[in-house]
Amino acid sequence: MLYKKNTKFSSIGAKRFIANLALLMAAVVFSLLLFEIYLRVFHPQHALGGQVYFDNKIGVFRFLPSREFRIKYPEFEYILKTNSKCLRDYEYPYEKSKDTLRILVLGDSFTFGHGVEFKYAFVKQLEDAFKNKIPSKSIEVINMGMIEYGTSDCYKMLVSEGRKYKPDLVIYAFFLNDLNDAFRKLYKPQNIDPPHSRRNISSGSGTGVSRAKKNIFEETYTYHFLLSSFKKISTVRNFLYLSGLSKHNGPLYYLQPYIKHDYTPDTKRTFGICFDYIDRMASYCKDINSEFLFIYIPDYFQSYYQTYPDNDKYIYETQYDIDKPQTLLKKFCAGRRIGYIDSTPFLRQEAPAKRLYYDSDQHFTKDGHAVIAKILFNEILKRDPFNAT
Repeated sequence: MLYKKNTKFSSIGAKRFIANLALLMAAVVFSLLLFEIYLRVFHPQHALGGQVYFDNKIGVFRFLPSREFRIKYPEFEYILKTNSKCLRDYEYPYEKSKDTLRILVLGDSFTFGHGVEFKYAFVKQLEDAFKNKIPSKSIEVINMGMIEYGTSDCYKMLVSEGRKYKPDLVIYAFFLNDLNDAFRKLYKPQNIDPPHSRRNISSGSGTGVSRAKKNIFEETYTYHFLLSSFKKISTVRNFLYLSGLSKHNGPLYYLQPYIKHDYTPDTKRTFGICFDYIDRMASYCKDINSEFLFIYIPDYFQSYYQTYPDNDKYIYETQYDIDKPQTLLKKFCAGRRIGYIDSTPFLRQEAPAKRLYYDSDQHFTKDGHAVIAKILFNEILKRDPFNAT
């Protein structure tokens, strides 16, 4: 009898446990559903991951063509609209008329204009400046910047898509996290193109384009929110980066490794890979009869550290070489006879009086973009065939 009673009670306990577990799971699902609704209403930037595809033919990620959606962050929001060629720009044909001067701008999210409306990105401010200064000439400035692009991605876009526009001038706007793709090559040389090849990619079609598989969870905003949150944890971030699941926020994302007086072997090799791709860009531009211009865009800290208290400024200047990356890049470009611009002094001059970067996101505000546009405008006016006479 005792055995039967224990069996009966055990059966009742198991049923209660299953019922409670079912209620818990239902509560979790319901909570996730509410959170998904919240993200869709108040934080639509988490849809960003669902708006890209991997182009097998080129070997880079690109935004889906002819799309329009809103990006919203705590400090800013903007409309992201892509043209039929997956660029955040007007519909420029590949063909170029004889009287048109065309400038192509390569780069990452700073070039792309993350954080500002389309018209405020420095690429478009530069185009407007030419239209106002030289209304008699047709000058087109094409934005080929893309979020998370590195040096190798920019090179691939130049030789695959950029050349089709027959540019008179190619500008590479370099930001320090462009080195991330070079750093990753040191650790994953056998699996670098494409970085996400083992997940989310369906078999390519005849066009060489692969789109993400229809995975329900990966199509949710919650998935992208959790992924971006985990990336803020250094251990998780580095694992995602080196495993190829994330293409940014790797161990070299932060400025500190680049401004140390003594570089580690990895940092030196990273610069070497980056230099190689810059050299390839410049050489390719010669082959297609285009000029090539390199502009360095500094980190928030590089632009603003001089506005810090004197004690802090002294510590930074004695412990680090804050302009070391620019020095190395300038020396390399001089050796290859590549046009080089360092925008750091110009941004530092404006920093005390203007908010050039967002506080938390640290991408350019429209004022930051205006500084870069002005620098490029003045430099390009000195060059043939852009001399405004």
